[in-house]
Amino acid sequence: MLNKLYDNIKKFIKSNYKDLILLILVVFITTYQFPYYVDAPGGLINATERVEIDGGYKSEGSFNMAYVREMPGTVASLFLAFVFDSWDVIKEEEVTASNETVEEMNTRGKLYLQSSNNNAMLYAYTRAGKEVEVSNNRLVLLYKFPEAKTDMKIGDIIRKVDNIEVKEHADISKILENKNANDIITLTVENNKKEYIRTATLTKEKKIGILLQIMYDIEADPECKFKFAKKESGPSGGLMTALTIYNSLVEEDITYGLKIAGTGTIENDGSVGEIGGIKYKLMGVVKKKADIFFCPEGSNYKEAMKVKEKEGYDIEIVGVENFDEALEYLKNYKK
Repeated sequence: MLNKLYDNIKKFIKSNYKDLILLILVVFITTYQFPYYVDAPGGLINATERVEIDGGYKSEGSFNMAYVREMPGTVASLFLAFVFDSWDVIKEEEVTASNETVEEMNTRGKLYLQSSNNNAMLYAYTRAGKEVEVSNNRLVLLYKFPEAKTDMKIGDIIRKVDNIEVKEHADISKILENKNANDIITLTVENNKKEYIRTATLTKEKKIGILLQIMYDIEADPECKFKFAKKESGPSGGLMTALTIYNSLVEEDITYGLKIAGTGTIENDGSVGEIGGIKYKLMGVVKKKADIFFCPEGSNYKEAMKVKEKEGYDIEIVGVENFDEALEYLKNYKK
């Protein structure tokens, strides 16, 4: 029976070897990843569809988050980067950290998105004169620097350091004041609702070698829900999320039926921070025929204007340092 099966397989291969070779080549070309990534013009995520306010006002237009299209460096994507001037090849080490797994990077991206949404919600509700309450402040590990000697995990919530309760960065700094380089400290952390004991060896600067973010919970009236897809992450859509929330809370529609795009992080005081990949985002925004493009003032705005001039784009680019500047621009748009 085995001999018969073997003969049938050989016969099938001989009859279809050209198709099989072609299939193998296609799989190799599209899946084998070289130590590179390819950045290309992206598109838009409709923020108006990602935010749901209970009883919120509807808008005629939309707020949209611009993104960069980033692809693994396969034969296909590298070839296209050679063909298209707007596609760029990036070394893998410039995208991924050598001391991190893909899972850790994805976890950080989700934490950034959560923090960004909270900041956008807090400022937009406050600016719209609506009730909002912050609770459960916590210190969350976002990144471990290469020099860090610790078994901590991305997403760890630090509850205690050497059995002393901590809630702010200053609490940890105070504990480390009396420590020495190479001292080992014990950290009580929470991750996925489970408690763990971690350790860390202090660097020569008496640091743990980690980046922490203060996270918090928000209760608001009316209720706000976010509907981001699992693959969507990162903080760069903060400004557009805040504008979307605000527009849903007030009667005046500041979209005027326009397709408004933008990028930029948001802090809980309304300040807007710079982001990466501005030229790819602008190219994607223009391709999607947006009417206005908001971006952080400074180097992001200068780069966007250079790309606009070089490519001859017909789009209004608005550089802002904070939420209020973007809001003021839109309120005066048709005056």
